[in-house]
Amino acid sequence: MHTKEASLASLYGPDYYNFDGICLKVKAGEHFSFARYGDGEFLAILGAKGANCDNHAYFKDMGEQLAATLSRNPPYGLAIFTTEISVSADAYNWLEKNNLTGRKFSRSDVFHLAIKYRTVERFFEVLNEKGFVLVGPAHLSRLTKKWNITEFIEVPARDCWKYSSDVINQIEKMNPTGKILCFAASMAANVWIDWLYQRYGTTCTLIDAGSVFDPFAGVNQRSFHRKAEWIPESKWFVK
Repeated sequence: MHTKEASLASLYGPDYYNFDGICLKVKAGEHFSFARYGDGEFLAILGAKGANCDNHAYFKDMGEQLAATLSRNPPYGLAIFTTEISVSADAYNWLEKNNLTGRKFSRSDVFHLAIKYRTVERFFEVLNEKGFVLVGPAHLSRLTKKWNITEFIEVPARDCWKYSSDVINQIEKMNPTGKILCFAASMAANVWIDWLYQRYGTTCTLIDAGSVFDPFAGVNQRSFHRKAEWIPESKWFVK
């Protein structure tokens, strides 16, 4: 068994899926996939009851799919949470059991820090230069008024996992080939990204964006959103 301090920290390593790398890939038109496994994802994998901080339930079948997705060690970018989370030791032990401790992961707070230090606008710049598909809850649709969102696919704000078949069908009907898709869909996003990657590979870009867009649509659910007092003055903010 391992302490959380000695475990997850050892898995972080330099790779091409830090913030700068993601921006460079998007700008260059290089297709890739990037999924972030935070405490909610690992709690679901470990069979927790209840719901995450956004009230998305830990569905048993979702946890099983998250475990299956991660345990196959997919060849795209993966990130895991920082060591301040109480479940860290259990997460490390699960990764060790599934032979994943030899892999280097990115940090899942990549977009949190980008908001904190206001570098996130660079990410928005490259996304909007290219145009992108946004998969997320209804409140993000207001971004379409100002952003170069070529298609908006709405998912329920809570328990969107239950609508997985419908979401995937909409994406496949749209045909993601050659497109950039950003997912704001909690834990379900990582499973959807993997399903789509297995079918489309590197012919499209699939990014687990989490809550990075929320404060720019006026929804400040997270503490790091509320602390970023500069957001209402940003050109990317939509009233």
